[in-house]
Amino acid sequence: MIQTDRKRLDSRRVGAVVLDILLLAPIELLAFRYERGVQVLATALFLVYFYLSDTTSGQTVGKSVFKLRTVTLDGRIVSGRAAATRTVLRIVDHTFIGLIVMVCTGQRRQRLGDLAAKTAVVDAREVVVGRPLDRSMLLYPAIWLVPALVVFTLTVQGRFPGSYRMTADAICEEADAIAPRVGNPLQLVHLLEAETDELERIDAPPHWRDRHDVLVAEYRDFTQRTERVVHRLAQRRASPAQWQSAWARLGRRSKRVNARLSRLGYEGCAGSASAA
Repeated sequence: MIQTDRKRLDSRRVGAVVLDILLLAPIELLAFRYERGVQVLATALFLVYFYLSDTTSGQTVGKSVFKLRTVTLDGRIVSGRAAATRTVLRIVDHTFIGLIVMVCTGQRRQRLGDLAAKTAVVDAREVVVGRPLDRSMLLYPAIWLVPALVVFTLTVQGRFPGSYRMTADAICEEADAIAPRVGNPLQLVHLLEAETDELERIDAPPHWRDRHDVLVAEYRDFTQRTERVVHRLAQRRASPAQWQSAWARLGRRSKRVNARLSRLGYEGCAGSASAA
C-alpha cells in the first residue's frame, strides 16, 4: 500500500499543476481566439494528454519535474477506465470544488477525480510503475477526439449550429426569402437596413473580426446606395424604364460585392438575393 499521509506533497503538487498549466496555456489561449469548434478540439487534446500521462507513466510533464506520480491506492499503474474517469473530472477539479474536496480528504489529499477513480498522487520515488502505449489505451482518446474533430470540421466549414458563419448565413438567407415578396422599394431598403443591423450585432470570433467588418461595411454601403437611388427616383417620379436602369446598375454592383464576400468565405451572404 502507498503512504496515506500525502499532505507533505502539497507544494510539489501545486508546482506540478502550475507547470502543466504554463505548458498548455499557449494552446488554450490560441484556441479561445477561434470559434467553438477549435475550443472543443483543444479540450479533447488536453484530455488525451492527461489520460495518456496517467495510463503510461502516471506522470504529466509537471509531475515528472516535481517527482510525483499518479497510481492506484495499492500502488499500481492506473487502468484506462480509472484514468478516463480521473481525466474527465479534471473539468470540475480545476475549480474551487476540486481544491475543497482535496482539503476535506485530509492527509489523503484526494481530489474528486481521485475519489471516483480510486487513485492518489504520491512521491514518484515510492513506486516505480509504467507501461508502453498500446492499442487498448486508445479507446477513450478516440471517444473524445472523433466527436471533437467532427465539431471542428463543421465549424471550419461554417456548418456547425451556432457557429459564426452559420449565424451570418441564416440572417442572409432569412432576408433572401423575404425579399421576393417585397413590392415597395422603400420596404426593400428597410429590409436591407434590418439585415445589416443584424449582421453587425453578431459577436464575431477574433480571427473573423476583420472580415466581419468588411461584410458589414459592404452591406451598409450597398444599403445606403440603394436608399439614395430609391429616394432620388421617387422624388423625380421616374419612369419604369429609369427604375429598370437603376436596378440594373445596382445589380452589377451587387455582383462585385458578392464576389468579394465569396473570396472572404461568406458563401451564404455572397449569394443572398437581398444583396443583389
